[in-house]
Amino acid sequence: MADSAPQRRIEAALNYLRRGGFTYTLSPPTLPEANRVDAFLFGSRTGFCEHYASSFAFLMRAAGLPARIVGGYLGGEINPDGGYMIVRQQDAHAWTEVWLPEQGWVRVDPTAVVAPARVNTNLSTALTQPQATTAAEPGPTAQLRLRLDAVQNRWNEWVVGYDSAQQRDLLTRAGLGDVGSVPYLVVLPLLLTLAFVPAFLLQRAQARPKDPAARSLHDLGARLGVPRAPGETVTAYLERAAARHPHLREQLGEVRAAYHTARYAAGDPAAALQDLRLAVRQVRPGRRPGSGNGSR
Repeated sequence: MADSAPQRRIEAALNYLRRGGFTYTLSPPTLPEANRVDAFLFGSRTGFCEHYASSFAFLMRAAGLPARIVGGYLGGEINPDGGYMIVRQQDAHAWTEVWLPEQGWVRVDPTAVVAPARVNTNLSTALTQPQATTAAEPGPTAQLRLRLDAVQNRWNEWVVGYDSAQQRDLLTRAGLGDVGSVPYLVVLPLLLTLAFVPAFLLQRAQARPKDPAARSLHDLGARLGVPRAPGETVTAYLERAAARHPHLREQLGEVRAAYHTARYAAGDPAAALQDLRLAVRQVRPGRRPGSGNGSR
């Protein structure tokens, strides 16, 4: 082989791999410590890209041609939902480069002659249909995975990686000019308000107790400006509220009685809870006895 033209030496080595019963797998048997290349080429004859790239480089050097192994990535997956390519760790690949006179380093991928699908399609297709020329259409699970990846990509682009260039581009498309312009300063407070309102409403909703009786007292405290302290009994709390609003003592007493009935009376508490809510609504902190009837 050493007396042959360089291209003929390359083709001879590729033909040996192509016709020698070699297979492509990600779970090859363990090769011995000594003479691993011989054990692969003449023994196991099964492996992945690194096995084929290293053994082919060995054959080329034995044939008198300089050769080296190159590692990188091959292929990927186009996400139609986002119009971008996903390159995963499973797309890592190794191939060989051979030095040819007057051409320099020329790429030769020996894996392509054993499993053309690894070059023409993707890894999963190569493992099941190594001679395939086109990849299978993604199933429902794969399509869902692509949609989720598109959502994650948009989050990374518009939230995690949001920078000044994207900010200026967004403001320009919205007709607000650059940062610091008059339209920007006018609209900014409105945008901040709209951004924080949902968070405020959510926090307020989460702060209310889930228990209906306790929720009525929580709403009463918000109305009176006298929140109930943690661990404070209902009687102590309403006495403190009555000291703050003496003109509401009678109404607060009705709230206390309705609460105790709703909490401790036997039977269905639905009617008692309705009475408690009604008693709470009757408490009007801004209205004092005699107001609105013309008395002095």
